[in-house]
Amino acid sequence: MPTGMFLRAMSEAAREARFHDQIANWLVEYGNENGYRAWSGNKEPLDARSGRLRFEYRPDAIWERGGNRVAFEVALNDGHRAIAGEIILANFAKCTKFFAIAIPYDRTKEELEDMVRMVAESVETHRLKHGATFIAITPQTVENNRIEEAKEMIRDTVIGAGWIKREKLGEVQYWITPVRGDERDSAENVIRTLVKENGIYALGEGTPGRASIRPGDWISFYASGSGVVAHAKVSTKPERKPHPKVRDSEKYQWTFEVTDARLYLDKPIGVDALMRQRLDAFSKIDPARPWGWFVLTTRALTKNDFMLLTGQSGRPKQ
Repeated sequence: MPTGMFLRAMSEAAREARFHDQIANWLVEYGNENGYRAWSGNKEPLDARSGRLRFEYRPDAIWERGGNRVAFEVALNDGHRAIAGEIILANFAKCTKFFAIAIPYDRTKEELEDMVRMVAESVETHRLKHGATFIAITPQTVENNRIEEAKEMIRDTVIGAGWIKREKLGEVQYWITPVRGDERDSAENVIRTLVKENGIYALGEGTPGRASIRPGDWISFYASGSGVVAHAKVSTKPERKPHPKVRDSEKYQWTFEVTDARLYLDKPIGVDALMRQRLDAFSKIDPARPWGWFVLTTRALTKNDFMLLTGQSGRPKQ
């Protein structure tokens, strides 16, 4: 390998190691701050057993409370086979929930989500009863050491999955969720059918924020590749009730009702550089940097950001 390539590879490896360690250490701190006994598997490994076989399992972070044991792996570039192996080890170590934090470099985000769910379902009747969740981060997040951005995505997912309680339960929360089209239908048509015509929307098991969405909240809909094209008021909590109008209803089982829907499908509100300069979500981030992470998955918004992204000059109707 030429010297220049070798040095670049070494630099990238050091950057990934630094990012990994910062997130792993924060996960331990975050768990302890929220009432768990939390520790690193490197300091206190878990005992993974199957019959007479025994293996020391060392996840990056472990949370334990009330009979539940949650394992976190900051896998980054480990790939789908390694993540599958970690899920199986977590099961044998009597973990009840598993989170993988990684860059979907060898599969799409959707393919990895399906793989994680499939492996988890194959073992969850044994011990991993709450399954596994994949948290996708972008290569740019790691390359630019955007730690706060990664933390926000992890927080959203963990809170959404119900492992940390949403703060200030009485307050209205604002959300944005991405909607993707495919060869069967466009994102805009999906939004029209579900939100406008049927007054519903549906999320997946591991969707960030799912367990925190409550009646009275407001949610905006981002049509991938276009912009925010609709918003509505949440009127029921998401419940596991597959709906016949939802594509892939086995995957998106958590359905909730919405009211006061407003659609502007022909006038999408884009997340361009000028918009990003005004958003709270980018207040500590260079708006000129790649921003795809912002609409990669469902996330909470400040009221200011919701109002900007939905083109409203006043307060949303309460």
